Amino acid sequence: MEAIDQLLTQREEMLAQIRDNLLKAQHRMVQIANRKCSDRQFNLGDLVYLKLQPYRQKSMAHRSSQKLASKFYGP
Repeated sequence: MEAIDQLLTQREEMLAQIRDNLLKAQHRMVQIANRKCSDRQFNLGDLVYLKLQPYRQKSMAHRSSQKLASKFYGP
């Protein structure tokens, strides 16, 4: 019985350590992703450029070559 209890406690400790490592990794990934983001607010009437995906850009401007099409759609 003691061997089973010891194995179960070791298993629980390992699972707790794995959960802790996963939380640390998730936190680190969030921090790295947030470094590149900036909170921007626009007012009504501001002129801005939109970055469009190639499949969306087809409806905005017709191009013969998508590779050479501009990446931003703006005022």
